[in-house]
Amino acid sequence: MKLYTIREAAEALGTNKTAIRRLMKQIPPEELSAGSYRGQPTILISQKGFETLVSLQAERQEEQEAQQEAERSDSEGNITDSSALISELRSRIEAQDQEIQAKNEQISRLTTALEKAQEATQAAQALHAATAEQLKRLTGTVQEEPDDRPTFAERLRFLFRGK
Repeated sequence: MKLYTIREAAEALGTNKTAIRRLMKQIPPEELSAGSYRGQPTILISQKGFETLVSLQAERQEEQEAQQEAERSDSEGNITDSSALISELRSRIEAQDQEIQAKNEQISRLTTALEKAQEATQAAQALHAATAEQLKRLTGTVQEEPDDRPTFAERLRFLFRGK
């Protein structure tokens, strides 16, 4: 029965020693043995263990190939999804552009209405001022607003009250 070192198994399977060590965790312990190779302690793999390694390595390669194929098909799917996404985004942008245009028109109408209201207010103020001026001329009196402030004499009396 042939025994393989980790290096020999890696070379035979076309992989590295680290990958073999990872795969060895899945091999039953009875298929591994301690030994020496060129005077150094090492782990030896039995023929049956080596065959298990070969099948595990083949499964691992198949999984990697399947994963790569899935990634390729996903990336192709993303391209299709991306073009659909771009179409969707363009339609949303067009809808938002229309909404913005409608809002701009509404703002324009409201600005015009505000300007007209301001002009009407100014005209009403001018009319009121003119009416008040005519009323003053017709009556000959100027209506003064009542002054609630105390007069000078009242202030003096307040200051010198107690003396």
